[in-house]
Formats: sequence, structure tokens, C-alpha cells
Amino acid sequence: MHNIIHPGRNTDRGTALRQKAETKKMLLKKMKMQDEISDSDFMEQVQKCIAILSESQECMSMIVRM
Repeated sequence: MHNIIHPGRNTDRGTALRQKAETKKMLLKKMKMQDEISDSDFMEQVQKCIAILSESQECMSMIVRM
């Protein structure tokens, strides 16, 4: 949805993506500790979280490149 409001890479998008990834990471950790998620699902979700963090870093680095 953020891509509709602010298309392209920018620091606001990077910040929002980082917050999303951090929240997802905390929820995954809680789910794993309580055995609410299988190992394979956990790993799949962690990979998605890493992808979100990578995109966040790309957005945040755009300010450095300018």
C-alpha cells in the first residue's frame, strides 16, 4: 500500500518496511517459542522477513546515493 502513496524508493518507505520486518520478526519469535509454527514455515517466513529488510536497506541507501 505504501507503494501507492509514495511510489519508488524513499526513506519513508524504507522506515515503514523496517518497522514491518521488525514486528514480523518479533511475532515469529513468539510463535516459535510457543510451538505455534513449524520449522519449515518459520524458515519460510524468516526468508520473507530478510527480503523486506533488504528492500528497506535499499530504500534507506537512496539518500546516500543522491
